[in-house]
Amino acid sequence: MEDRLLNLMLEGPPRPFTRRELARSPDLFAERQALLLTPTELLPANLVGEGELRMTIPLPFPSIFEVIKRSPSVSPKLWLDHYQRSTRMIRWKPFRPARVVLTKVDSYDYGVVDRRGEKGLLDALKFQTLGRRDGQPLYYFGAIWDDNERDLVELDVKFRKVKHPRDACVEIAICGA
Repeated sequence: MEDRLLNLMLEGPPRPFTRRELARSPDLFAERQALLLTPTELLPANLVGEGELRMTIPLPFPSIFEVIKRSPSVSPKLWLDHYQRSTRMIRWKPFRPARVVLTKVDSYDYGVVDRRGEKGLLDALKFQTLGRRDGQPLYYFGAIWDDNERDLVELDVKFRKVKHPRDACVEIAICGA
């Protein structure tokens, strides 16, 4: 138990882990939440996916109500965990530039009232973000480099209606431009 990343995290301030520390972990995938500050290039290649990506995430697309109330469904870390579970990869090699198709699958269409519902989903797909107060980069899933116009050349948001709310999900397809 002494080599677990969780124990190392508890010993001091948040920090990236070294290759040596990563190598001692009995199961990096199980400890993936500890790796947000660790650069992708330090991770074992078998935990970094590449190529065209298709995922079905068993969460409904955040509605405008959830965005306004700052629901957990808009959190990039929530989406990141689902991307990792869906692919069994900690990270993905980024497409740069990228094309992304998000399909909202739900029993009710809220329409495109506001694009903020997409923000958490897209942030979690990014290679990294510099949003921390201490200036340390956070390394997210990495399938897209960034969500600016240069790196994300196409974002297509679609809707598919289902009969029952239990069938709601988000289908995500990502490829290079």
